[in-house]
Amino acid sequence: MGNVNSNLKKLVILAAGIFIIAAIFAGYKRKTHDIIISSTPSFYHFAQRSAEIYEKNNKKSALVESDSSDSVKTKLNLGLADIGFIVEKKEIRDFEKYKVALSPVVFAVHPSNPANNLSKKDIVDIYTSKITLWKKLSSQNEPVLLFSKSYGDDLNKYFQEYSSLSSPDTDERGMESISENTHITNSDFETVGFISKLKGSIGYASLEAVKYLENKGIKVKVLSLDNIIPDKNSIKSKKYPMIAEYWLIYKKDNPKAAEYAAFIKSRESQNMLEEMHYISAAE
Repeated sequence: MGNVNSNLKKLVILAAGIFIIAAIFAGYKRKTHDIIISSTPSFYHFAQRSAEIYEKNNKKSALVESDSSDSVKTKLNLGLADIGFIVEKKEIRDFEKYKVALSPVVFAVHPSNPANNLSKKDIVDIYTSKITLWKKLSSQNEPVLLFSKSYGDDLNKYFQEYSSLSSPDTDERGMESISENTHITNSDFETVGFISKLKGSIGYASLEAVKYLENKGIKVKVLSLDNIIPDKNSIKSKKYPMIAEYWLIYKKDNPKAAEYAAFIKSRESQNMLEEMHYISAAE
């Protein structure tokens, strides 16, 4: 019993130490930056570019951090961030909010794959390993290599909603799980990077990430879903089945955040969205 109490005390002391260090670091960030921005990874590049322009225009220092949408909300509630960019489909409460952009979540394959379109049934059969060779869907005689995101990832939520398939690392009752042979990646960049190198691969990512890496020479092939091309028309009309909605959120009593939100609504920011292959929600 004594050893248990001793170990418990050590854990409490360790936790307290970590909390103190985190608080000191948070205070340091507050002192060295005028505004702190927390962004979902799939919107990080826009958050970073908009912060750079905001700094230049306003002679202020901005720090951009990458977090899940849930972590973004937590940081805002704790006062660890001023502005949040999140992916959300549910009603947003307790925050001032502004829908910034729309972007399709696209399935991509290696450029050599002859496939151009997949149906929902094809996606389900592929990700449950009912289809393990591409020759059943195209003329490519390659084994299917699966890539997905972990449970809780912002874009994984759209995949799960579209396919009705859960991740192996969660226990979603009543839902079939994707194949245990699926490789779980940590980011869109990682997913697209693998797909660009592996002939039989398939995965999903934001269109912005695909286009960004394409400009860097890392190329994949974006597929239509259910014969719907992920373009501006299908996104605005909501015919394309996987559309991520990006929101700016902040606490009402934060004047710095309100100022930044006004900047995001400006024509300068709207033009930047278009350049980065997002669809402005203001249109």
